[in-house]
Amino acid sequence: MSSDDVNDLVSVIVPAFQVENYLDECVASLVAQSHRDVEIILVDDGSTDATPELCDAWAKRDERVRVLHGPNGGLSAARNRGLDIATGVFISFVDADDVVSPRYVSSLLSAALTTHADLVMADLVPFTDGGAPAAFRPGSELRVEPRGEVMTRIVSSGIGFASCGKLISAGTFSDLRFRPGSDFEDLEILPRLVARSTTVALSNAAEYGYRQHAGSLMDGHRKLMGPTILQVLDANIEFTRATETDPGKREELVLGYVLHALRTLEATSRGAARRAPGYDAEYRRFMTSHVRVLLASTQISALYKSAALVSVASPGLFVRSVGVAGRLKSTVAPGLRRRSTPSTRPGTPPDGSPNS
Repeated sequence: MSSDDVNDLVSVIVPAFQVENYLDECVASLVAQSHRDVEIILVDDGSTDATPELCDAWAKRDERVRVLHGPNGGLSAARNRGLDIATGVFISFVDADDVVSPRYVSSLLSAALTTHADLVMADLVPFTDGGAPAAFRPGSELRVEPRGEVMTRIVSSGIGFASCGKLISAGTFSDLRFRPGSDFEDLEILPRLVARSTTVALSNAAEYGYRQHAGSLMDGHRKLMGPTILQVLDANIEFTRATETDPGKREELVLGYVLHALRTLEATSRGAARRAPGYDAEYRRFMTSHVRVLLASTQISALYKSAALVSVASPGLFVRSVGVAGRLKSTVAPGLRRRSTPSTRPGTPPDGSPNS
C-alpha cells in the first residue's frame, strides 16, 4: 500500500522568523504535497517583517495551514509550540527558508508504513540562495538499522543530526520537547528521539532542499562558535552513559562526542567559525573531563592524541597548529588524522546545527 492510499495525517511544523523573502516558496512546496492529508503549522516567532501577514494569507488560502503568532522565543520554543497543537500521527520539521519536493511527505510516510518505523531519516539536498534549484531524487534504498548502529554512525561522522528531513511518530514526543533557548537543539534531541524509537528506518531519498545563504541559522552557528555546543555534548555523554547498555557501544559513542568537540575546534582553524567569548574556558573544562576516553582509544593515532592534549592546555595553540598543518599537507597533516587507520575524513565540518 502506498502512502497516498492511507489517511495518516502528517503535521509539518514550520518555525518562521524574519523570512519574508523565503516563506512563500517554502509553504507553496508544502501545500503541493502529493500526500494531501497534511496540516501545516506555521509558527510566527515574533517576526517584525512581513512574515506574520504572509502566514495569515496562507491560512486563508489553504484550510490545512494553521498559524501561531507569539513573541520571539527562538527555534526550540517555536518548534515546541507547534508540537503542542499538532494532531498528526507523524511529525516533520521544515525550516521556513527551505523547500521540499512534492514527494517529500509521501516518501517519508511510505518508508514509515513499510518498515513500521517510529523514526525515518532521509537525505538532504543543499542548494545555494539565488543559484540552481535543489536537485531532488527519489529513494532507491530503504533499510532498518538498530538504534545503537544509527547513533554510532551519526556521532562518528558528525552528519545526520538535523531535525529536518525526518519523519517522527507523534508518540515519540509525548513528553519530549526541544530545550528552549538552547543552540544546537538538533544535536541534543536526536539521541533522545532514537532512544525512544522502536524501529529506525533509513532512506536514501533526497526530497528536502536546505538553502545555504548568509544569515541562515546554520551560517550563524558556523560563524560564531559559542560554549553551548560543549554543554550539549556533555549532556549527550551523560545521557549515553545512563541509557546505553552495551559497554562497547557506550564507549564508542562517548568517544564520538569527544571527537565532535575536537572537530568543532578544528573548524575554527579553517575560518569556518570563530570562537565566542567563554568558548575556550568551556572547551578546557569539557576536554579535561573527557580526554581520557580519547587517550585510551586504540582507534586514534598517537599524533592526534598529542594534538588533543595540546588543545586541553591551549585551544588557541591547537587551532594555530592545525592551521599550520593544513598549509603543510605534504609533510605534517597526514599524521594528524584522527584514526590510526583512516576511516573518517579529517577536517570535515561538524554537523551540530540545523540543516545539516
